[in-house]
Amino acid sequence: MKVNICGRRYHNVYGNWHSMYMNVIESFEELNAEIAISSVLNFDAPQHLSRKITDSKDAIYLYNHTTRNDILENNFYLGKKTIFIKPTSPTPNHFSLDSLGYACTSSITYDEPNYKTVDSTEFFKNDVANYKSSRMTKWQDRSEFDFIYEDDYEIPDKHVLVIGQMPEDETVRNFSFGNHWDKLRSIVNQLWRSNQKVVVKVHPHLINEDKDWNFYLDTIKDWQAHGIVVLYNKESLYDILPKTKVAILENSTSGMECMMHDVPMITHGYPEYHWVSKDLRHLNMLNNYIEDLSWFNKENSRKWLTWYCTQYLCYDKDSTLKRIKEIINGK
Repeated sequence: MKVNICGRRYHNVYGNWHSMYMNVIESFEELNAEIAISSVLNFDAPQHLSRKITDSKDAIYLYNHTTRNDILENNFYLGKKTIFIKPTSPTPNHFSLDSLGYACTSSITYDEPNYKTVDSTEFFKNDVANYKSSRMTKWQDRSEFDFIYEDDYEIPDKHVLVIGQMPEDETVRNFSFGNHWDKLRSIVNQLWRSNQKVVVKVHPHLINEDKDWNFYLDTIKDWQAHGIVVLYNKESLYDILPKTKVAILENSTSGMECMMHDVPMITHGYPEYHWVSKDLRHLNMLNNYIEDLSWFNKENSRKWLTWYCTQYLCYDKDSTLKRIKEIINGK
């Protein structure tokens, strides 16, 4: 078995990226694979591995942070099997390996997983309790992404939480239709017109977008003038979600934190967790979904998160080997 680890999309391999690549390499080595690593990857790789890729239709190709469509459009090889790798929530150790893509374009978005048979009791009792007490995020190992832990801002009880993403993030710019900020603004405006208690959590990196920040700030000031709580620094969701009635998202990994807190989710994108959220196709239905939450099934939400974290995602060598075998065997 030949495995080519390619340099398409990101090239710098450090921190948790290095850990996840090493889990993949060690897993393939256990399967007696012949491994080659692209020379464009800035990677402190084991010296015995080749740094020259020889293309072959019989090889397994590993790409990071992209999709089959991107590979085909740019005339790269898919080989006999293609695997896409991407770090994700809930911790810096977790990452996905998928045969179709990542995030909302992964295979589990289109093929419903067998999550309803999973027992979520121990996972929520132990792992989720630990994640919540340690305020865990996927950026926990990177100090530049530290969140503010002091609860020095007023959060109304039983509010509607609108979670924003970076407007240029591929999961909203290319994977969804339309402009993310325009959709976010339409949702928030609909909510304040209907007298909902609203909290808007803007993506914490948006304030660093100097070229566009004043554009966003104009909208934020308008929302605040209508009594909406807008958080746009590094406030932690762990302080907000305990007071949230329902959250509205597009394709954000913040959905994992919502599930940890048993918060119902209305999604206007098509995330991989849409199986346990309410699909918002038409804005005029938003208030109906908020007022009547009978569509929310807490047990299924917990089961999906448990399945996702323990049976789909990788987090160490053993879970990586298990997932690679599943993909090789067509699962």
